[in-house]
Amino acid sequence: MSYSRRRKELSGREKSGVPRLSVKLIIFLLLFFGARLIFPLTTPDMIDDFKACGGILMLATGFRMAKIKEFPVADMIPAMVLAMPVSWVWSQWILPLLS
Repeated sequence: MSYSRRRKELSGREKSGVPRLSVKLIIFLLLFFGARLIFPLTTPDMIDDFKACGGILMLATGFRMAKIKEFPVADMIPAMVLAMPVSWVWSQWILPLLS
């Protein structure tokens, strides 16, 4: 492959990366400012459950990287979204029934 052809390919990739970067930046900023709205609604138990869920994902990622066990880590990511609502339902509805 000639140098000029390779340079044209690289310049095409750089141009297409700018819109992707701006979309990622917008999504990141929405998550960042959305967290400010969600945080006052959380309890310490909800935060602890969220951290525990993230810890399990980190452990599964470590096992996958060390080639000990192949966990489907990408399939576990929705658990991070569900951790806080399930924790709230557990503390508000289920625990009072057990007490």
